Amino acid sequence: MKKLSILIGALLLVGCSKEPNTTNSNNANSQAETPTVEAKNELLTENEKAFLKFSIEDELKILPTLSSGDNESILLTSHFPVYSADQITNDYDKNEIKANNLYKHKYFFVNGKISGIEAGIDDKPVVRLETKANYGFNSPMLRFNKIDHENVAELSKGSKATFFCVGNSEIGGSPILDDCLFLETFKTGTVNQALEFEDQNISGNDKQWEKAIYTYVSSALFIGQVSNDFQKCKVEDADCINKLFESMSKEEKTKYQEIIKVKLPKASKSLES
Repeated sequence: MKKLSILIGALLLVGCSKEPNTTNSNNANSQAETPTVEAKNELLTENEKAFLKFSIEDELKILPTLSSGDNESILLTSHFPVYSADQITNDYDKNEIKANNLYKHKYFFVNGKISGIEAGIDDKPVVRLETKANYGFNSPMLRFNKIDHENVAELSKGSKATFFCVGNSEIGGSPILDDCLFLETFKTGTVNQALEFEDQNISGNDKQWEKAIYTYVSSALFIGQVSNDFQKCKVEDADCINKLFESMSKEEKTKYQEIIKVKLPKASKSLES
């Protein structure tokens, strides 16, 4: 499955840099609160929609296996980095100001072993992740988006987990991660947003999230064009898609990239500037 993710990473068509930006928490994580959403437009064919869903699911299967800082293997982590609980705790222990610049108001994935499950203020769930840093003290505290409050009850101490969160400084030496989502919830929100995507300028507080969605949509469009709407390769045939892409000339790639710019003129232009 990893070849497909590397392929998608190679299709950062227009302005999809790896510099993280701040994100409005009410936008990205609130999208997960709708269980099912129908596409509002016909930007994507049915096969392109199927590929887009498959590619997101494929990457989320790989995500828990990645090491902290491994942000090259899949497209998703080029927009939302993956960090370990140890790295976050170490960074805050060394320099809180520098750590805030890296994590605060930024969305990212965090992985680690659950060391505690508690009821916080107003009985809202709080999860602690085990850390060897600082002798195990000041481990990250995760507070969850309301849609996943009940799911926290199903967690077990000692189990490994990966969550999608936004950084929020530290309290008493413990890094605070807010608005956290389970990967399944994140997947639902991401797929729904991608299927609903409409051409628009990508800027402001939501840029980190919108760039990620745009990249998935533009990649699905690109591969759909190259494969003649997946007549040359099946939607889930990563090897075939990879070989098809590798066989293309530079001129062919440029031609199809221009087609994407025509289909998504506002988004493409805003990322070029």
